Amino acid sequence: AAKARETAQQGRPAPPLAALLLTCRELCSRAPLSDALLSQVRDAVYAELTGDGGDPESMSLAGSLAPPQIAHALWVFVRHLPLLSACHARAPLLAAVRPLVERLFHLLSEVGSLPAEQLCDLLEALCRLGPPYSQAPLAHRLAVQIEMRLNSNQLRPVHMLPAAWALYELAAAPGGGPQGAHPLAEQLRTAAARLLPAEGAAGLSATLRAMSLLPVGRLPLLDAVGEGVAALPAMEPKLLADMLDALARLRYDSTPVLAAAERLVGVALDHAAVHEAQAATALEALATLSPSAHYASPLVVGLLPRLLGRAGAAAVLLPHSAAALLHGLAAVRAVPPPEACDGVTPEGLVQKMLGSGLPVELGEAASVLRSCAQLGQPAAATALLDACTVEHAEAVAFADPQTIAVLLWSLLALRQHSHALLLKALDAARVTAFRLPAQLCLVAEAALMLQLELPDAPPLPAEMVRTAGQLWAKSHFLAAEAAHGTAQAPGATLREVSGALDALGLRHGVQVHAAMYVLDLVLPPEVTGGAPVAILLHTDADMLQGAAKPSSDLVGGMQVKIRLVQSQGWVVISVLEHEWAALSSDAAKVHGIREQLLPHVGRDKAAGGGQAGGMPAGGGPA
Repeated sequence: AAKARETAQQGRPAPPLAALLLTCRELCSRAPLSDALLSQVRDAVYAELTGDGGDPESMSLAGSLAPPQIAHALWVFVRHLPLLSACHARAPLLAAVRPLVERLFHLLSEVGSLPAEQLCDLLEALCRLGPPYSQAPLAHRLAVQIEMRLNSNQLRPVHMLPAAWALYELAAAPGGGPQGAHPLAEQLRTAAARLLPAEGAAGLSATLRAMSLLPVGRLPLLDAVGEGVAALPAMEPKLLADMLDALARLRYDSTPVLAAAERLVGVALDHAAVHEAQAATALEALATLSPSAHYASPLVVGLLPRLLGRAGAAAVLLPHSAAALLHGLAAVRAVPPPEACDGVTPEGLVQKMLGSGLPVELGEAASVLRSCAQLGQPAAATALLDACTVEHAEAVAFADPQTIAVLLWSLLALRQHSHALLLKALDAARVTAFRLPAQLCLVAEAALMLQLELPDAPPLPAEMVRTAGQLWAKSHFLAAEAAHGTAQAPGATLREVSGALDALGLRHGVQVHAAMYVLDLVLPPEVTGGAPVAILLHTDADMLQGAAKPSSDLVGGMQVKIRLVQSQGWVVISVLEHEWAALSSDAAKVHGIREQLLPHVGRDKAAGGGQAGGMPAGGGPA
C-alpha cells in the first residue's frame, strides 16, 4: 500500500494487478492483510471489472480479469471474510468485499485453463464459504479438473492435501452428498503419501505451511507429512523455521514428530546457522507443541536456554521475534535465570524490541502483555505500555476478536486500569463477536475483573457475559477434574488433603463451584468461625519454572484466580503438590495443613478438637 501511494505521488503507474494479487496471496499465507492493503486490492479488482472503476452497474463480463487473477482475488478475499464479519468497525470494508466475491464467482465460467494450484485454491474458497457456494455446480467442475490433473501427474502434495481437506469438508457438510469421504479425497491423500518422501525438506515444509492455513484436523491428512519430518536428518534453518511454525499452527504434537523437531533444532544450533528470528520461531513453536514441558524436560533444560541465548545475542529484535520468544516462555511457564541463557531476561527482550525502532503491531503488543502477565513480569509490560502510541489506541477498534480478548484480559490482569488502551479495548469488546472458546474464557474472566476491581466501568453486554460464563464454568470444571479428580473419584493429592482435614475434624466440601471458579476444597464460615476458606492445589502446571527446579511462584493466570476469589471475601490457602508429596508421613501432612489453617480457623478447631461448628467431620460435595 505504501509503495502504491509513493508511485502515485511520483507519477509512476501503480503495480500491475497480477503482481499485486500474487504479492497479496503470498502475504496472506503468512498473516491477514491490513485494511489499507485489502481495500487497495478490492479497488484494483473492482476497477478492472468495471473498466474505469466508476459505475457499479457496468461490473459485468466486460471486465478484463483473467481466470488466474480471479482465482487469486477470491482466495485472498474469502480468507478475510470471517475476520471482517467479526469486527463491527470493519463492516464498511465487509460490505465492499462480499458482493465482489459473489460477482467474481459468477465470472468463472471456464476453469479448464487454470493451473492446478489455482483449481485447488478455488475449491478451498468454495469450502470456506459454505452453502450455497459449496453446493454449486462449480464445485463439481473443479473436482473433475483436479482429478484429471491428478491422473496426468500435474499435482504435487502441496496442492493435493489442501484439496483433499476441502473435499472431506464438502462431503461432511449438510447437503454435501452421501455420507463418508469423497472418493477423490482418498485418492489425493494416498497419492500425497506416496510422493512426499521424494519431496525432500523443501517440499515437506511447503506442504505443512499450506496445511497450516486450513482449519484442518490432524488425521488422516497429516500422518504422511509427519512421517516425512521424522525421517529428515537435517534441515536448512529457513525451511526448519517455516516447518516448525506450521507444525505449531496445526498443533501437530505427535511424539515422533516433536522428538524429530527438537533433534533438527539441536543440529542447526550445533552448526551455528540459526539467526535470531529463526531461533525465536523455533522456541515459540516447540513451546506451543510441548505445553506440558517441565523443568527437567529436554526442551527446558537443553534447547530453551540455547535458543533464548542465541536470540538475545542480537543487539535489537524484530517485534515479531520478541513477541514469539516471550510467548514461548509463557507457554512452558519458564523464566530461566539470566546466567543460564547469556543474561537474557523478559524485560531485556522487550527493550531489544523497542530498540529496533520498528512499530509494534497491536496483535504483537497484546501477545507480549499476556506473556508478561503470565510470567509475572509487570516491569516488562509497563515498558511496552509506556511506548504505546495513539496509533495503537486507534487500531483497537479494527482488531480481530483474538487480539481484543487477549488485550482486554492482559490489561485487567496487570491492573492497568488507567491506560488509554483499556478503554478502547472495552469499547471494542462490546461490539465484537467472540466465537472461539479460548476467547470467551478470557472475556468471562475479564468481566469478573471488571465487576470486582473496576466497578465504575461500563460492563460488557449481559448476553455476552452469560454465554462466556457458561463456557468458562464448563472448561474450569473439566480442567479441575483432569488435574485433581472429582469429589466422587478424587486424585491422590486431593484425597490426602481431604483426609488430613478429616483428621482435624473439619467439615469441608470437595471440588466446589463457587466465586465463579472450581475450588478444590472449601471450609464454610460455620466451620472457620469467620470467612470461608478455599484450599487450592497447585500442580507443576500452575508454577513458573526455573533452570533446575520448579519455583514457588504461580503463573499469572493462577495469581489472577486467587486475587479474584479473595476479592469475593474468601481466604485462599495454596498447597503445592510437589511440596505436599515431600511430606514423609500422614502425621506430617496433617501438621502441615494445620499450620496453614491456624491463622484463619479457630485454634481449637484447627488443632483437631473434634467436630467443628456442631457438624460431623468428613469431606464430600458441598
